[in-house]
Amino acid sequence: MSFGIENNILYPPWSLIISLLIINGLYYFGFNISKLIFKNIKYQKINLALSIPLSFACLSLLIFPMALLGILEKIVLQIISIIFIIYGLYKFFINKKLLSNNLKLIFGFRFKKISFSKMIEISLLATFFLLSCSPITDADSINYHVAVSLNILNFGIFPTNLEWFHSKLSGSGEVINALALSVGAE
Repeated sequence: MSFGIENNILYPPWSLIISLLIINGLYYFGFNISKLIFKNIKYQKINLALSIPLSFACLSLLIFPMALLGILEKIVLQIISIIFIIYGLYKFFINKKLLSNNLKLIFGFRFKKISFSKMIEISLLATFFLLSCSPITDADSINYHVAVSLNILNFGIFPTNLEWFHSKLSGSGEVINALALSVGAE
């Protein structure tokens, strides 16, 4: 058992790369699920918007009850994470055309012509992306989001300590955090 976030994440560039690969795998997993739900072409933008929340919901339906019952093992989280990393790598390298089509659909432009408003939009998104790549320093996140995830990793169950009031605020999102922390992603 290793407590503390420094014992559970990889060194800075690798932690970010693993995080992006997991998110990419979750994106394509949710995108395939949303294609099953919304079969009509006119709902393609909805598919893009719902892909990651839909994959989080499906994962929570699988993993959250296991954590509540105390039967969730770290190896299960690592296997699921590795599956999403491999799926994300596969989809990234195989479907470059799908990636460029999704970028065109999200931003609504071809890369040759960029208006000033689109340039500001892209720069804001790039700034938020760089900000999201920074280490976890928020007191709220360190106090219970990461701590509850580490407790789930070490013990396989949500915390039952009555004196730790902030742990009672945790929910199914902490299981997703534990999924990422199980392979060293931040």
